[in-house]
Amino acid sequence: MTMSPDEIKRRLVFKNTEAIDQCVKDGQSCAVYLGHYCNWEWITSLPFWVSPEAQCGQLYHPLENKDFDQLFLHVRQRFGAVCISMNESLRKILEYKKQGKPVVIGYIADQAPFWWNIHHWTQFLCHDTAVLSGTERIASRLNHAVYYLDVRCVKRGYYEAEFKLITREPQKMEEFQLTDIYFKELEASIRRQPECYLWTHDRWKRTRERFNRRFEVIDGKVYEKGKMLK
Repeated sequence: MTMSPDEIKRRLVFKNTEAIDQCVKDGQSCAVYLGHYCNWEWITSLPFWVSPEAQCGQLYHPLENKDFDQLFLHVRQRFGAVCISMNESLRKILEYKKQGKPVVIGYIADQAPFWWNIHHWTQFLCHDTAVLSGTERIASRLNHAVYYLDVRCVKRGYYEAEFKLITREPQKMEEFQLTDIYFKELEASIRRQPECYLWTHDRWKRTRERFNRRFEVIDGKVYEKGKMLK
C-alpha cells in the first residue's frame, strides 16, 4: 500500500518487455498468462515497464466485503493498471478496442473453475485437472498476442518476470491448445521453485469422476443431469 515506484521497480524486474512494446506499436493487444506464483500482486507494477500507449490491467474477482474490495482496488491500481471484473471482462476489453487503445491484460488462470465453467481437463502436476479456458477464448476472439509470464524468485523479496511468447496468431491454434501450453509452462515454473506456488488454494477439489456423475456437456454448455446450469 505504501511502496514507492522506485522500490517496487528495484524488487521486481520485467524482462523482454520490448516484445510487448512491439505488439503495442503494431496495434495488437496482449493477453498475459500467469499463476498464483511468487509475488503475483506486484505484477500490477507493469505500467512502469511498458509503453504508455498500452493500458495495463488484470482480471479480478470483486470481494463481497465492499470496504475490503475498495482497499484491494486501491492497492492493485495505484501503479496505473486497472482492475477488470471477470463478469465484465469481454465488454471492458471491447470498449478499449473501440477506442483504439491496445491493452495488456494479465490472467491468473490457474484457479479451480466452478462446475458450470468446466469445459476442459488437462494434466497438471501429475493430476487430471479441470481448468479455466476463458483466457484463450478472449484472446482468440480478439486476436491478442499471447504470452506466459515466467516469474522467479532471485532472492528473498526480489523477483524477475520474463515475457515468453506463445503466439501472436491465437486464431490459428486448436481449441484448448493455448490452455494446455499455459499449464505446461506454469508446471515448469513450479517444478523449478515449488516453494513459490500457492499450494493452499485446493487446486484439485473438482474431479472428473464427480463431474461425470453430476453433469454433462451438450453443445458446449454444462448441464446438471436433469436441468441446465448455464
